[in-house]
Amino acid sequence: MTPALVLRNLRHQRRMILATAAGLVAFETLLTWASAQVERNAGLRALVQILPPAVQDMLASQLAYVSFPGAVAFGFGHPVALAASISFVIVAATTPVAELETGFLDLVLARPVPRRGYLVASLASVALGSLIAPAALLAGAALGLSLVDLPSELPWTRYARSAVELGALLLGLGGCSMLLGAGAKRRGTAIGRAVGFTLGSFFLDFLAQLRSEIRWAQYLSPFHYFRPVPAAITPELPLVSLIALGGLFLVTTAIAFVVFERRDI
Repeated sequence: MTPALVLRNLRHQRRMILATAAGLVAFETLLTWASAQVERNAGLRALVQILPPAVQDMLASQLAYVSFPGAVAFGFGHPVALAASISFVIVAATTPVAELETGFLDLVLARPVPRRGYLVASLASVALGSLIAPAALLAGAALGLSLVDLPSELPWTRYARSAVELGALLLGLGGCSMLLGAGAKRRGTAIGRAVGFTLGSFFLDFLAQLRSEIRWAQYLSPFHYFRPVPAAITPELPLVSLIALGGLFLVTTAIAFVVFERRDI
């Protein structure tokens, strides 16, 4: 029965899957092409030099990554790409509470389907979204690099680590979204919690980087462990970020299963 539920979810989400994948491919392709045009003319570093001194000081720690390879990697962490990717994962993670609200979940569980088997179907959708979004961006980077003509060739495989880090972040946020929605009665509540947690985590990491007195707080945010640009520029980057995000996914998903098993339907 669980495979049938997985296929049903895929049928219901196919338009969103196709739209998200196509949009991310187009976005990364365009970003790569536009970055190449800037690099061919003034260059990205020259572009930074015309910014106000205060902005240059803020970017001082990131200047090592201001280059065409860094600009391509930035697409994996661009707010537009993140918003599209995370939105799909949150929608997939809150499917159980949506079907509880409509009454469909009662019909499913009236058959010999264990709750954990039903939740596995939603987990499969979360995993699919965590795979498709990074793969689409990686495909967009490969397509964009094939369209530009620069003196030095840049292989698309350089961004595989950036794609993996994005997938790990999406899994971690997907697990958190499943946990936040496991005990909710309405999808709106579940989505509100997931969006609030995501935005709060993002701004916590951002503020912790600016304020030394709360620098310790960045370790509490999943976004602290997501660094797509360094992942592409520094191949020997340690695996601690992937381990942390993978651990977050496993722990939150396990707790979500327990909460969902014990809740009233």
